Amino acid sequence: MRIGERYAQLQDDILLKLGRLPAVLIEKCTQNEYHMIQQYLNTMPCSEAHSALVVDLKNAFVGGDTLEDAQLDAIIESGKCRLNQPHGERPRVPEMSFESGSLNPGQGSPTDGRMEIESNGEQPEGNEAIEKNVAIMAEVCMLESRLGAHCFKGMDESYRRSEEKNRQGLRFTNAVCLHVASRVGEDFKIEIWLSGRIGVISQTMMTSVEGLVNILGCYLFGAMKSSNGWKEQERNGIQDLSGVFDLSFENEKHGNDCRLQVALGYEIGQIFFQDVYP
Repeated sequence: MRIGERYAQLQDDILLKLGRLPAVLIEKCTQNEYHMIQQYLNTMPCSEAHSALVVDLKNAFVGGDTLEDAQLDAIIESGKCRLNQPHGERPRVPEMSFESGSLNPGQGSPTDGRMEIESNGEQPEGNEAIEKNVAIMAEVCMLESRLGAHCFKGMDESYRRSEEKNRQGLRFTNAVCLHVASRVGEDFKIEIWLSGRIGVISQTMMTSVEGLVNILGCYLFGAMKSSNGWKEQERNGIQDLSGVFDLSFENEKHGNDCRLQVALGYEIGQIFFQDVYP
């Protein structure tokens, strides 16, 4: 049963935003992924901030070994009737559906469109609009060996990660996103949110190659060196790394976090995506 595909018909990603479910909900779910959904629904509290649709899905998923198509059809129909009705302080989120074309397999994309979510331009309050081709909700246990000690510590201390921990979101994090290559052979780009303190320390370290290795760790540094952007600058004898490495400080709405963006070579980026984003 392709729960993810049927879920997409709901034209609402409130579970992904509020329930902090893995983004695999919008693709073809395996049985193991179905059990993961059950686990998440069991751990997420129902509050007024959750739409009535979330309650329906909790009741449907939790406690049942299987979910028949007819049951899901009924939930979908009831959900569509409620989406535009106020329910507590339900945040507004971008809609997505197969029919509208906002969720489509990418042309030549290495992910077969699994993460190709396109914002309709409407900003959900308190969150950024979901961008096209961005993988979210990384599995934390897979990150430390890939980010290195410095970046992992900065991510773990970030305001974004702290908010997730307060919501008992321990297994997955949205503090590490991956901008997926839109075509085979193009660079990926990883986006890591770091605490302001670690960001300031990083600024003092990024003036040399040795400092970059200490910031990124061997894995990320090697991935950056394999990127098209790095190779092009090497060929041209350019030492400006702004095209493959960027550290920027954001405003206070992110708790003074800073954002680190690093280009990754296509092959390593593809492996990173498959390993870190379930």
